[in-house]
Amino acid sequence: MAIAATSDLLQNKLSLTVNADDGFSYGERYTGYDLEGKRYIHPFADLVPKQKELEREQPLVHTVLLSREYVQETGGSGLVHTAPGHGPEDFEVGVSYNIPIYSPVDMDGLYTEEAGNYFKGKYVHEVNREIIDMLRERGTLVYEEPISHEYAHCWRCNTKLVYRATEQWFFKTSSLREQMLKENDEIFWIPEYAGATNFKSWLSSLQDWCISRQRYWGIPLSIWTCDNPKCENLHVIGSMDELREMAGTCPEDIHKPWIDEVTWKCSKCGGTMRRIPDVMDVWLDSGSVMWASQKFVDGHEHYDTWQPADFIIEGKDQIRGWFNSLLCSAMVSSKRRNYNACYMHGWTTSHGTKMSKSLGNALDPQDIIEGNIEILTEQQKNYLRELASAEKTSKFDKTKKITIKHKKKWKPKYIKDDKRWSMIKGIETFRFYSVMGTPPGKDLNFDYKEYTDTFKVINTLWNLYKFAQEKMELNGFKPTEHRIEVNSLKGADKWILARTNTLIRTVTDYFERYQLPSVPAAIQEYIFEDLSRWYITLIRDTVEVSNKDDGKFQTLEVLWHVLYQLLLLLAPINPMLTEEIYQNIFRDELQDKLKVSIHLEHWPSPVPEYDNPEIEVEMRRVRKIIDEVRSLKADNNIKLRWPTQGLIIVPKGESPKPSFPDLIREMSNVKELKIRKTKPKNPDFLSTEWNEYAIFLDMQESEEIHQERILRDLLRTIQFLRKSAKLQTGEIVELHLSSEKKFLQQTIANHAEAIRIKVSADPLVFSPVEEQDKKADGWTSHNMHFCMHENCFAVVREKNALAIKKGESYTCGYCKKPVTVANMGIIQISFKKIK
Repeated sequence: MAIAATSDLLQNKLSLTVNADDGFSYGERYTGYDLEGKRYIHPFADLVPKQKELEREQPLVHTVLLSREYVQETGGSGLVHTAPGHGPEDFEVGVSYNIPIYSPVDMDGLYTEEAGNYFKGKYVHEVNREIIDMLRERGTLVYEEPISHEYAHCWRCNTKLVYRATEQWFFKTSSLREQMLKENDEIFWIPEYAGATNFKSWLSSLQDWCISRQRYWGIPLSIWTCDNPKCENLHVIGSMDELREMAGTCPEDIHKPWIDEVTWKCSKCGGTMRRIPDVMDVWLDSGSVMWASQKFVDGHEHYDTWQPADFIIEGKDQIRGWFNSLLCSAMVSSKRRNYNACYMHGWTTSHGTKMSKSLGNALDPQDIIEGNIEILTEQQKNYLRELASAEKTSKFDKTKKITIKHKKKWKPKYIKDDKRWSMIKGIETFRFYSVMGTPPGKDLNFDYKEYTDTFKVINTLWNLYKFAQEKMELNGFKPTEHRIEVNSLKGADKWILARTNTLIRTVTDYFERYQLPSVPAAIQEYIFEDLSRWYITLIRDTVEVSNKDDGKFQTLEVLWHVLYQLLLLLAPINPMLTEEIYQNIFRDELQDKLKVSIHLEHWPSPVPEYDNPEIEVEMRRVRKIIDEVRSLKADNNIKLRWPTQGLIIVPKGESPKPSFPDLIREMSNVKELKIRKTKPKNPDFLSTEWNEYAIFLDMQESEEIHQERILRDLLRTIQFLRKSAKLQTGEIVELHLSSEKKFLQQTIANHAEAIRIKVSADPLVFSPVEEQDKKADGWTSHNMHFCMHENCFAVVREKNALAIKKGESYTCGYCKKPVTVANMGIIQISFKKIK
């Protein structure tokens, strides 16, 4: 009593197979060894004469065979019908027992004459029901039920397939299995498990490689055989010259049909040598990279002079594809590997689901370039995930496909239409995002939010270079006229040079070990944390045109150097963006070593003179202190740009006294900084601590503190208005400020010179009485509102100020007191560019 998953090929079965270590129970227990060799009667032996003929030729036909690999006792009765001509597993079992390869099905899926007159000409998939009925009539059907199982289907049209054994040409790669496993151990795989597990598993069960295909289009196999059936002469042609030598001619186009016209007389029997009709497996073509990349390919002296590739990269489906075809081709031809390092990446999904045109979540690269990327809500994402889950199919069984009848429609929104992301166009953001977001061997899950966040890196980088270019041009800075003198540099400049050296070593190491996602991650941290949020903030006042400090040009030289090194490191990730910046900012300054393109420059090397691990450690401590101060302020509703009275730092244990005290004071925005051995006992101080330090923030209020709060907000607003008016840095304006509130008047009067310098105003005209809005003749005007409660002076937004003037209630976000027209102050700002 045996099981068959389908009945359409039952007449082609030649044996039964059972697991050697299992068996089955039928009244009593029978093991595989008990059943081995037992004969059975084929139910259609009388309808298929070939069955009896094969039984006479091979006594093991119609007997029980053993297989540990492909049969389990849990699968039905434990006995499985086996057809060596109709399936790779059955074929292997049949070959191991020398069972004939019987396959009476033609290319159209019709039974041939060998299947017997009853079945001849019938389509294999149309006799299922007929065969079951015949078994029932003959009394040989014990049980029938529908079952779900994997079955091969065409990947393109989903048609059910039929395996059929045919005569083909093979590379005997199975004989090279052990050698290939040894070569695999020498390949540097990224990730490691791709070679140590995935590819090793594939090679461990490697079968002979079928290199022939029965198609018209393709590379013709260069094998000629004699047309005399009794003659076994064959000749493999290795080059066009050899073909001319053998046949006396060779067509210019060596594809079909012209190549098939080339024949010659057989040297053994006098028959005609003709090319076999088969074409080459396309994977054999792909495996020939080492020859295709040779300058000369003549089939003789340059046959084995190829060099292995240093590095190849492909998707995880290429374990049995290109990775395999490359190594097999090299081993068959030369007994050596043809690649030394292999990077295996994953596939791309969209918002957690497989990209699918039917789902509508597939991304076209052109849409990415143009910004046509749909913005999805979480509800829409979840809907797509549910839809994908419902449409999910087995890899082989397309009959399991489930579809949702009604797909929800929504009006698409695209990132190009959102003002926050309208600038995300081109391909450079996607390049950075793709490389950083794809761990080796893992899939890239495209998410529009993560993608738009990546634009911040590209945008920040662009702004860094625009800032540097502007400051260098305004200061008349020429990098060729200056040289970095390390000993005379400020602490911030020494630190950024050391950090840049560290970045060069880190990125170089990542590239050499093919840790590709770590490269943009390291560069991103450097751009955000080291340059934009730290170094540029530290040097902003230093590089202002108004600064007369002689050290300014040293700082600009440092800035030029670190940005140039960053550009070189980023070039492999963002080739177009870095080329644009290189051509516009750096190329003309490199006259002595001018290159046409950044991609012809040498890879950067650390400058030993700039190494300074101690200052890197010290700056990390300083930044930690400043970050904690800022967190304290934020947790207590204190704006970061508002100054506070003082900061006390208490080192803990063996922690050193913090370096750069002036830097800590300035960046923490405190008036006084003290470093003590013991903690202060003032309960009004805000405090926090960690393993190295305890810090205490003095929140004492004073008139000076309040005026500085107003000043910081006022300067920030004027600078924003200048930018909105499209004024360039350094362009002079006539600035008018006025206010009716006495404290606001005192603030402006006490800091008039600082205001004038900071916002490039000349003259600065102050009036105690509000003037009329100057909206004509190029004037820009704005009213700035303040909460005038004691110890507050927070800015009131314009829309809230309008509401207050209409009599609506409003509570200050800082002091939590109601603001009315009576206790709201106004500074009127008006300016225009001086031509």
